[in-house]
Amino acid sequence: MKITDLKNINGLIKIIGTLSEDEISLSTNSKMPNGENLFVALKGDRFDAYNFIEDAISNKAKAFVVTNEEGREEKLKSLYERDNEHIFFLVNDSLKFLQEAAKFRIQEWKNKDGIVFGLTGSNGKTTTKEILFSLAKSFLNDAVVCTQGNLNNHIGVPLTIFSLKDEHKFAIIEMGTNHFGEIETLCEIAQPDFGYITNIGHAHTEFLENLDGVLKEKSALYRWVLKNGVKFYLNCEDAKLATLAQDDKVVLVNKEVVHPFESDIIKESYNQWNIQASAFILENIFSVSLAHELKSVRLPKNKRAQWIDVDKTKIYLDAYNANPTSMNLAIREFAKNIPSDKKVLFVLGDMNELGSETQKHHEDISNVLNSVNAKHAFFIGQYSQYYKNTFKGEAEIYKNLDDLCTKWLSVLNSYDYIFLKASRSLQLERLIDITM
Repeated sequence: MKITDLKNINGLIKIIGTLSEDEISLSTNSKMPNGENLFVALKGDRFDAYNFIEDAISNKAKAFVVTNEEGREEKLKSLYERDNEHIFFLVNDSLKFLQEAAKFRIQEWKNKDGIVFGLTGSNGKTTTKEILFSLAKSFLNDAVVCTQGNLNNHIGVPLTIFSLKDEHKFAIIEMGTNHFGEIETLCEIAQPDFGYITNIGHAHTEFLENLDGVLKEKSALYRWVLKNGVKFYLNCEDAKLATLAQDDKVVLVNKEVVHPFESDIIKESYNQWNIQASAFILENIFSVSLAHELKSVRLPKNKRAQWIDVDKTKIYLDAYNANPTSMNLAIREFAKNIPSDKKVLFVLGDMNELGSETQKHHEDISNVLNSVNAKHAFFIGQYSQYYKNTFKGEAEIYKNLDDLCTKWLSVLNSYDYIFLKASRSLQLERLIDITM
């Protein structure tokens, strides 16, 4: 997509400068860290990147997308008069313009035989994305691209789309949500040909209300693909997803159709399933065989489901996120892999965005600890007392991670196995940084 193509995007008010045939390289960071040529000045409730236009100019940006407000047209004209090599696109709303431009770009890319795979779910979507990417690279090489990091929202998805090159042929786009309507919006931007939902769990229920609300929001991807796409892969191992209606575009994914898979390295059954489902999906889309690739699959080192050896202690780290469903599964899978004669510590932090059910969900998780016969636990964060309310073992409460950090090395030497899991805000991986 070229800078001149921006003249065709909905929401454009005025162009100041001369259109360029240069290919777009886009950034929302005025530092233009990778030498990009187009700066999109986003505006939020607490920031306005318009204030950093001159920084972007000094960092070699050539084109600019700016939300129109009083006095800005005159300012942009003066900047153009100072250097007429720049071009400014004055628009109604820079974010909506970015999203509309991403729609234009994805359609342009799909017209060149590009395939979009949409992915969402309450748990495991980022891990599944990385597994899909790794397996797809085994036969597509550099023709596959995926969402980087956590760029899975209304800003991140457009940025992922603008990272696509014409030589890419398969794009795996992760879609996140915490409010109703967000997955539908992301589908309208990314226009997925294929889709998969990892599962439905208690995540973001502060806004999505309950499991039925989560299903309603996540299944917007299912509804989009059935209406506009090619195939939707339905995870029949998830009870909520299994209730979705089936038609000719629905391909069932269950344990009867996937390859058998066992691993001494990947111990969690849910991660083993993510690998099996990913391989089946790619085999179905591309008519390839991936059975021989499964043994070489490794989980990404991204603070999720990592086993780390520190001297004589084995640590399970899952510090990227936590909700009641993922916490329940992780505790049970961890406990299955622990010898009964070992001393074990569970370190659990807050689970966020649970609304009026916050106390209940934390107390329920402590009952999960009780069910696996946990003896020792540390609870961290503003909800730590909720955990302790129902825990039957020995527990210590820490209102913040810093209080635990000061004694962590002595704690580490006292246990054979340690389980670490909390929502992203707690950054439990700092405990690993202390030990390494």
